[in-house]
Parts: sequence; C-alpha cells; structure tokens
Amino acid sequence: MVHLPPLPGEPDSPGLEAVVEHARADLRALAAGGAHAALIENWKDHSPSPFVGPEVAASLAVVVRELAREDLLPLGVNVLPNDYRVAFSLVPCGARFVWLDVLVDRVRSDYAYSDVPPFEVDVDLADLARWRSRLGGDAALLGSVHPKHYALLDPEDTLEASTARALAAGVDALVVTGSATGSAPTPERVAQVRAAAAGTPVIVGSGVSVDTAGPLLAHAEGAIVGTSIKTPDFARVDPERLSALAPCFG
Repeated sequence: MVHLPPLPGEPDSPGLEAVVEHARADLRALAAGGAHAALIENWKDHSPSPFVGPEVAASLAVVVRELAREDLLPLGVNVLPNDYRVAFSLVPCGARFVWLDVLVDRVRSDYAYSDVPPFEVDVDLADLARWRSRLGGDAALLGSVHPKHYALLDPEDTLEASTARALAAGVDALVVTGSATGSAPTPERVAQVRAAAAGTPVIVGSGVSVDTAGPLLAHAEGAIVGTSIKTPDFARVDPERLSALAPCFG
C-alpha cells in the first residue's frame, strides 16, 4: 500500500509536492520489491462523513496522475472514509481498480484511531453503479464484507449474506479483513467467504505478515498489505520487510 501523508487542507499537511514525492518513493519501493500492484490510500483523512471534500479529490487526482506516469505497477485507490464517487473519478487519472471498505453492509464507523464522531454508512448501490458506469471504465471493483473499523447495524447479518449482496452488486473481488488495521482475519473467516464467493477472487485485506501469510493465503487469491511492510513509524515502505514477505506469495 501507498499510505499518503496528510493532504492539503489538513493542518499538518507537508504540501502537495511533498505528498507526491512521498508516494512516488513508496511506489518505486513496492515495484522494486516485487509487488504486483499499488493501492493508494488517504489514510490520514478525518472527514466526518463517507465523502471527502473537493480539496481531497483534487489532491488525489494529482497524486494518481503523477504515479501513473511512472508506469511501474497497476494503481488502485481507496478513498477514505468511503467515497466511491471520487474513487471512480480517479480512473481517468490512471487508477485501475477501486477498493471500497463499505459496499453492501449497513454500518456505523468505529474508529479507534480518530476522534471523528461516529457516522453511519449505507451505500446507495444505484448511485454507485451510475458513477462506475460513467467513469469506471474497465476498472475492477474490490469490496469488503463485514469491514474493519465498522460495526454492523444488523448484528444478525452473516458473512454469507454479505458476500451474496456483494456479488449481486457486481464486485470483481471480495476483501476479508480483521477488526482493525494490522489485525488479521482468521483463516476460517477467509475460507467462509471463499466458500460463498462462487469463484470470485478473495483477497485478505489486513494483517498479512510473514507469520500469517501461509494460513491466510491458503484460502485467498491475494492480499492487500500495509502495516507489515512499513517502517516502525508506519511512514514508509521498508524494503527489507517487503523482501521478507514477497516469497510468501510464490
């Protein structure tokens, strides 16, 4: 993953040029270390709703366009908290896939790392489909089921039901996470989604490390990896950690 520093508009942003250079360095490290793609995320965002402001959208467009010009890896975007409109708007800038933390589940945010008041998310799938049709091109849609950092509004909802809804919504891959960033799902949880996935690829979305990769990837086609390949301060991709993990993917 390419975790961006605070974007312009946040009080501690280093400025757009510094954000681009930070992202470019991480992209190059990922490519050199054998990653198959790079997912760009505005993980320092503190929006009080699922959608971001125009200043965030503008900054992300610049970042994605600049990284696409590097022509090193396929690029994806996850526009936090859950802005599918901006995410699909980044496809013409060079994004090849979109990850939505919340796709078909009704949830309330539960951010242990933020003082933003909780808010509910219930994605308008018809609106999402319109934005995908208008701007998404052939970009793949990755959708989480029972995502991390959110509490289900319907505690009786099952992974199987969520998976079925995601398939009906046209997801290209299903993402399975633990409860928080860096927290791995159990292998049984990943296997449960895979059994319901009807052949759609399953991706592990958190907690993959040298220690956990084997059991998790036995039930998945890939993984989105951030925490375990970053420097201790979580600021940069660590080439040594990345090179240690890469063989786990064959």
